[in-house]
Amino acid sequence: MNNLIEVKSSSSSPGDTAKDVKDVFLYDMSFQTYILTNSLKNRDMSIKSVKLMCLNRNYVRQGKLDIKELFMFIDCTEKVFEMKEDVSKNIEDFKAFMTQESEPVVDIGDRCGKPYECGYKNWCFRGLPEKNNIFQIGWKIRAKKVDKAYKDGIHSFHEVLIAYNDGKIKLNEKQLRQINFALNDMEPHIDKAGINEFLSLVRYPLYFLDFETFQSAIPLWDNTSPYKQITFQYSLHIQKKRGGEVTHKEFLGRDGLDPRRELAERLCADIPADACVISYNMSFEKTRIRQMSELFSDLSNHLMSINANMIDLMDPFSSGAYYTRELGGGYSIKKVLPALLPGDPELDYKSLDERVQHGGNAMDIYPTMHLQPPEEAEAIRKALLAYCRLDTLAMVKILEKLHEIVLV
Repeated sequence: MNNLIEVKSSSSSPGDTAKDVKDVFLYDMSFQTYILTNSLKNRDMSIKSVKLMCLNRNYVRQGKLDIKELFMFIDCTEKVFEMKEDVSKNIEDFKAFMTQESEPVVDIGDRCGKPYECGYKNWCFRGLPEKNNIFQIGWKIRAKKVDKAYKDGIHSFHEVLIAYNDGKIKLNEKQLRQINFALNDMEPHIDKAGINEFLSLVRYPLYFLDFETFQSAIPLWDNTSPYKQITFQYSLHIQKKRGGEVTHKEFLGRDGLDPRRELAERLCADIPADACVISYNMSFEKTRIRQMSELFSDLSNHLMSINANMIDLMDPFSSGAYYTRELGGGYSIKKVLPALLPGDPELDYKSLDERVQHGGNAMDIYPTMHLQPPEEAEAIRKALLAYCRLDTLAMVKILEKLHEIVLV
């Protein structure tokens, strides 16, 4: 029997069937089946089954890696054989496209980024304004609404505003504010009541916390699963009173060892159980703390107390209580910081070591840091510490600025 196995780095759960498999994977398997079927004809052989091999997301490592449990197979034979019949026609369609002297007329839309971003996206979007076009509206505008507006000839923010005033498109308050600010020279929108509502949650001493994590397809240590977020670093700025001195503490795992237990212990030592903790987009930090709490029962009460006393510095910006043109419809800390505190060299992420200037860099570089020559490993370590430190320093500065804003 000849079996085709398509190996993917994605993960699935036991019990998943072909209907749970991503369409793009099924397309891959149907194409591979078509190619092999035609290649084997002269050998009197055929493909009897088609399976997807992927990682078992429910596998939890305990001791030696269990390969049979780590990987799983999903039988996609029936579905792939149905799709295989369309492959020949698709190939002919592709050939026809390739012989055309002019590019095919295909409308742009949300699909240009699904399932992966198209390599020709910039080319196809060249007819849109580089800034302030319909696809750049933030605040989670629905893709279907954007696609329809584009097809109706609504491309620029100016055209969006006309369509809104004519009742042809609906926008929420925050989307409309983004457009008006982009088109006009306006003073920042400041909802002092909304900002004060957030500031009323702040109590000193304050602990500004940021985590860095990485993911591994193959579980490296006990009690880890494929692609589980492993917290390996934190930065902590501490301020005992408003306007007071700010101190700093930090942790970064070493030597390729499991960093979680030591990190959790240090976190509990550095943050009192009932302290007010500030994070930016706190759902990330809270999820990591819950995971540590489940893993280390002796630290659980302290960790969950930290969780319960956390507030989110993103709230005044995600709620629209503060908005300025420079935010461009976004409210990530990388957008808020230069918009709120422009030109401060101390807060410039681009001034950091180019190896670690954003979270993706940190996630990629940490897992192999211990494999580098000593001098290089130490340079990477310093770069990681500097990056994470800037994240929490940025929070300190943003909070100070919010206090200033409501007093004006």
